[in-house]
Amino acid sequence: MKYTFKILCLLLSSYVTLIAQENEKQKYIILEAGLNHQTILENRFTTNANNYLGFHTCINLETVKANAINNMAFHFSKNILSDKDFTYFSHLNWSVRYTQLRRLPSKKWKIGGYIDQGNAMSFSGGSWSDNNVVSYTFWLGTGVAIQGTKTVHLGDKDFLLDFAGSVPLLSYVIRPAHAHPYPETFLRDGTFDFTQKGMWKSFFTSGKWRTLDSFMNFKARAGVVVPSGKKVNQLGIHYAWEYLHVGNDRPVWQAQYRLSLTYKISR
Repeated sequence: MKYTFKILCLLLSSYVTLIAQENEKQKYIILEAGLNHQTILENRFTTNANNYLGFHTCINLETVKANAINNMAFHFSKNILSDKDFTYFSHLNWSVRYTQLRRLPSKKWKIGGYIDQGNAMSFSGGSWSDNNVVSYTFWLGTGVAIQGTKTVHLGDKDFLLDFAGSVPLLSYVIRPAHAHPYPETFLRDGTFDFTQKGMWKSFFTSGKWRTLDSFMNFKARAGVVVPSGKKVNQLGIHYAWEYLHVGNDRPVWQAQYRLSLTYKISR
């Protein structure tokens, strides 16, 4: 009986330790900023693809547990306008994304899913009609995400290589179908109002559910980070490639190459 009691106490102690490790959290703030090169074809404005230099910034709030990672990211990017000539464009992208990943048995890879709300807006300037000055794409989507890490030892320094990628599976996408910015449902007989009364309702209900055949928002990233400071913060450099496409009678394509400096701060 005495040995049985000791064994039960040992099992209970191991279980409590395991639960404590599972619930132990590490919290981080990840700051990111850098330059990007964009290739954009916006068929509501032009039939030619244009190249732009731009900048971007991102703030990540990350929580790491024993077998899970939760990340909330706020991202913004914009092209840098060159000298304004006869016509010019301003392209803005911003998004909010929540990602949850679980560690695989190998511990080097994590896989999971994400939910994001994103926006891509383009404004024309110069010699353009006032009826066609904005193009927009809004989406609410979910998809699959993956992340991998590998530690590399060089001398007395440890470098961490990380890789990440994501692809959407299902998204609700709002985008004007014609050359003007009005929602398609707002243009129906009996609905259109010159005072634009009721247009916001038509805007939110004009979206369509899309899968990979008509909406793509692929993201891939690779980088290297090194410890920095007394709190084991991390300083890194990352390269990313992103591809956004929405298909309809006025489709849009956006390809973006990004180079970023990142700083991961332990909270």
